[in-house]
Amino acid sequence: MSMIRIPEIKALYQLFKPGLALSIVLTVLPALFSSTVMPDIGTILGAIIGTLLSAMAAFGYNQIVEQHRDAKMERTRHRILVTGQANPYTVYIVSSSLLGGGLLILGMYAGPLAMVFSLLSFLIYVFVYTIWLKPRSTTNTLIGGISGAVGPLIGESAAKGYVTEYGWLLFLFLFLWQPPHFWALACYRKDDYARGGFAMLPVVRGVRYTSIQMVLYQLMFTALMIASFYPLGYTDLPFALTAVPFSVFVLVYMIRFVRSQDMKHARTAFFLTIFHNLIWHAALTFEQLYRHLS
Repeated sequence: MSMIRIPEIKALYQLFKPGLALSIVLTVLPALFSSTVMPDIGTILGAIIGTLLSAMAAFGYNQIVEQHRDAKMERTRHRILVTGQANPYTVYIVSSSLLGGGLLILGMYAGPLAMVFSLLSFLIYVFVYTIWLKPRSTTNTLIGGISGAVGPLIGESAAKGYVTEYGWLLFLFLFLWQPPHFWALACYRKDDYARGGFAMLPVVRGVRYTSIQMVLYQLMFTALMIASFYPLGYTDLPFALTAVPFSVFVLVYMIRFVRSQDMKHARTAFFLTIFHNLIWHAALTFEQLYRHLS
């Protein structure tokens, strides 16, 4: 039996995006550790592995659906389904196996509600966002954002068997974070998305309108972050001293983009939002783990 070569590993990585899937796992962690008692290792690993596999399955399905549009875009024209390095049927089988395995693990170790939330996220991402809305409506980012915000609901339902106000608050964090994040990408990749036939907001309404919407959503997101610390009291000082100031910094930078309309600023805003996502989830996870250890 021949060994798997490095190019093949890179191709599989590009197809199923385990790195991006891990960023989704990160959104599960704060709520997963939010219960009064630390979850057992089986629940923790079940929630993490099940979410990881389900997310990778969704990315595989996404590339099956979009392979013909991907061929028209500079950013995606080298994907392995576009170049013929992979058979769509094989990718479908592997993706379906990942989905089935992920849901099974979630159901067995994280609970049926966590499994339902993961399945709901998959269905919205593949069928509502990818197939229906992305080529047709600028609302694709907003409605598709429901799928990307489900992580905290998976985490808290795994830990407690139900979802509290804390889980829904983290859901709202992600729901408000995603539009400016993905709109920033769509702005500096506007021509590429237009070639692919995607109804992204800057393609349909223009970059200036989109940049203003980015500021509005980032403003709502920042306000909610502040309110989560005071007066709501759902977050603590580590979050307030790291995630909140950085959210303000991102907001100021997006205002700069509105004024300049420079695509370099859009690109920088995109990467700033990624870093912000890491900061606030790290802070929230630290808060919950510190509470268990103190």
